[in-house]
Amino acid sequence: MKNQNNPLVSIVLITYNCDKYVIETLESIKNQTYNNIELIVSDDGSKDNTIDICRNWIDNNKERFIRTVLIAHQINTGIPANCNRGIKASQGEWIKLIAGDDIFLPDAIENYISYIQSNKHCLVLHSKVIRFIDGSSQQKDDIYSRIDLKSFKINNPDITADQQFQSLLRINMVAAPTIFFHKSVFEKVGYFDERLKLWEDRPMLLKITKNNIKLHFLDFASVRYRVHEKSVQISKDNKFLLSYFNIEKSRYFYKEYLHYLPFFERIIKRLYLLRILFLDKFNLNRNNLLIKLFLRITDFPLSYFINKYEKKYK
Repeated sequence: MKNQNNPLVSIVLITYNCDKYVIETLESIKNQTYNNIELIVSDDGSKDNTIDICRNWIDNNKERFIRTVLIAHQINTGIPANCNRGIKASQGEWIKLIAGDDIFLPDAIENYISYIQSNKHCLVLHSKVIRFIDGSSQQKDDIYSRIDLKSFKINNPDITADQQFQSLLRINMVAAPTIFFHKSVFEKVGYFDERLKLWEDRPMLLKITKNNIKLHFLDFASVRYRVHEKSVQISKDNKFLLSYFNIEKSRYFYKEYLHYLPFFERIIKRLYLLRILFLDKFNLNRNNLLIKLFLRITDFPLSYFINKYEKKYK
């Protein structure tokens, strides 16, 4: 299983109420041109038919994989906890997480393995992603597909892990669905932060780079990322102006990473985040004109400086 030229890859499929899409994801895993794969499906308390669909599909396709595991957790615990269960159940030297509504391109794993064989010090690798709108007749590539990601500082081959950490403090240009981990990374830095429910990628990347592990970039598209009405980043109750996802990110960054910024930048970012936390704390996160006006007025001067810092590290 630890053949240097053909390492076992654990594909960890993270599912929650995705019975509409999960067969397409499973088929994209099955159709990988790389063969030495184990499949771990970790479900986080789905209320639809996701578990039954995955169980039946695995029964019919388990010969394709070195090993298959289905984890059916009864209670919904959030994305980071679900990722951790899948990772801990895996036996592969390399781990690739994928959500139950995304799709691998056929040569994704093969290209990752080819890169790491030529770059022996690589422990974390990411690539480009193609975003598409579910149900849309027009399939449009998003920013990650159109622009030259090699030009971003975080993807410069000569950048250090500490410089990447500084960049990630300001802006995240790493596409979460594409990240490929060596299992030793989790042994060194720990697992995803289970205090969070919806945000797993940037906190982990900050933890990785803070521990002097460099992120490598491979300039190809490995995953098609589906955008739909239930996507974590955009899904929210219409009566609220800010989504739970947005508030969770703000609270976590304020507590865990704000102190790493220089004094003036820290003040600006603190004020920017406090607006959001203020609305949440005093139950003012309402989708009405007065709150919208408050955010718009306070946003302009703060965003001006924040964007300047982001641009510097982009």
